[in-house]
Amino acid sequence: MTSNSHMLTPPPTLEKVDRKNLSQLTDDIIDGKLNKNPNRLVPKSLLPQLIKVDKQKKPRPYFTLKKNKPAKNSVLIIDHLIHNHDKNDKNLKFLTSVLNDCSNIIMITGAGISTHCGIPDFRSNENGLFKSKIQKDNKSLFDINSIYSNNEQTLRFNKLITNLHKLSQDNEPTPFHHLINKLSSQGRLRRVYTQNIDALELKLPSFKLNNPTEFPHLPSKPPYPQLIQLHGTINYTQCNKCHNIELLNPHDFIHNDETELVPNCIQCQEFEEVRQIAGLRSKGVGKLRPKIVLYNEIHPEGDEIAKIINMDTKSKKIDCLLIVGTTLEIPGVRQLINNLNKNLERQRTMGKFVVIFVSNELPSNKILKLFDDSGIDLIVHGDCQMLAKLVR
Repeated sequence: MTSNSHMLTPPPTLEKVDRKNLSQLTDDIIDGKLNKNPNRLVPKSLLPQLIKVDKQKKPRPYFTLKKNKPAKNSVLIIDHLIHNHDKNDKNLKFLTSVLNDCSNIIMITGAGISTHCGIPDFRSNENGLFKSKIQKDNKSLFDINSIYSNNEQTLRFNKLITNLHKLSQDNEPTPFHHLINKLSSQGRLRRVYTQNIDALELKLPSFKLNNPTEFPHLPSKPPYPQLIQLHGTINYTQCNKCHNIELLNPHDFIHNDETELVPNCIQCQEFEEVRQIAGLRSKGVGKLRPKIVLYNEIHPEGDEIAKIINMDTKSKKIDCLLIVGTTLEIPGVRQLINNLNKNLERQRTMGKFVVIFVSNELPSNKILKLFDDSGIDLIVHGDCQMLAKLVR
């Protein structure tokens, strides 16, 4: 057998180059040409591909375009600019860049994103449930210590639940909801923390459940879902005894002479019938309540949500915090924002992380204090539905 048959080294892929002619070699590379001089040391096959990749560099991300960076706490009146097609406004350019170029977005949403389809919010001066002139104590209808304190309160609570459930079932996602879906489908949305219980997000393709009859429990470890419902959902009920979760049936909460003010759990009733036939003692029948989180009660999935928030607040990859349609009155939500802002303070200084606040009402001093000296990069004053027109 010849020595060639035992060759251990591959054939050479480089050609020698005369060091005196390195400047000429550089010129050839820039031009994308390869001079087949036997004295050159040039990769035969890799160099053309490298030159091609170099010419196809992606444009720089938005945060390097400092010419559009607004002063802190700048206000953009979105309705006026979009209606007048003023695309040259510096703040509008910045907002458009953020919405189209950010690649790791965390969004915190409130009831303001759903008022477009007639679902009321809680604290707005115009239509907020807590600002109602007819019922001044509506806030008590979301307090676990109040709603079952007497028959009148329970009846009011049941009526509120059936109305909200009907609004949720009858309405479709708003243009802003579809913006959320677009960001998700583009792979640029890290998480949505929603304070809403209307569950309109679950009608979007990106968040639609494979089996709506099964409640989507949060996992105890990654991967975590993109949508986190901080206050539960109006779509389900849960038994206070056996903890069974079922789709909410509004007829259970419509009172007549034959129904209980607080509906019984059907699963518990079936278990009781079996125990009675078997001659076993009764264990009682549980009561149903909507699967929403009320004031003065512990969140049933609080531990799982805390893990997700902890992971997100420690991430250095987040490049945008988008706060939409909320007055940030809930302490836990304010704490989430405060932690994000502090942990990403260095990224903000470098221009790699921005905060956008969108609302029909200007942020209060309480909200501005959350961001300390760094402030809010842009306050968008107006209808959040307008933002959907800016995303490509």
